[in-house]
Amino acid sequence: MNCKDIEQDLYLYAELSAQERARVDEHLKTCTSCAGLRAAIELSEKQIHALATMPIEAQHAARLTRKIMDGIASPEVAESHHGILNSMIRTVSIKYACSALSIGLILLFGVQFYNVPNQPFHQESEGATVVIHSSSVRQAFTKVRQANLASIPCRSPFRSEMSVRNCLLNKYK
Repeated sequence: MNCKDIEQDLYLYAELSAQERARVDEHLKTCTSCAGLRAAIELSEKQIHALATMPIEAQHAARLTRKIMDGIASPEVAESHHGILNSMIRTVSIKYACSALSIGLILLFGVQFYNVPNQPFHQESEGATVVIHSSSVRQAFTKVRQANLASIPCRSPFRSEMSVRNCLLNKYK
């Protein structure tokens, strides 16, 4: 049995069938590394289960409850947290002014949208367009490639810039 196959089964041991568990148990009798892994997995599962069943108690629970209840009971505290802007919006005249302003802006944008002059589509003449043929691109690429290949013998990390320059000058004369 391959340890990699057993390792995958070790993590899913609780969900294996009886036959698969027997196969894994047989392997665990002969393989110490897989048996050690199974022990580590069991320990982890026990610790996770212990943490999951542990009751959670808040520190200073009475103080926390009192603060929450005080915040609920007094509307003045809640009012002070809303700020000046919220209290200004509560007045009816400000609400109507904001509504009128937004309706006015919507109308203004609508008028501007429909007053855009209809300019006829300008089609350029065929002489102003650029046509690139693949043969011209291929020729230009070939020339650049040949120039780069020709300069390779002159370039070396052991040569100075001046000697590379002189080599290229002599090559292209």
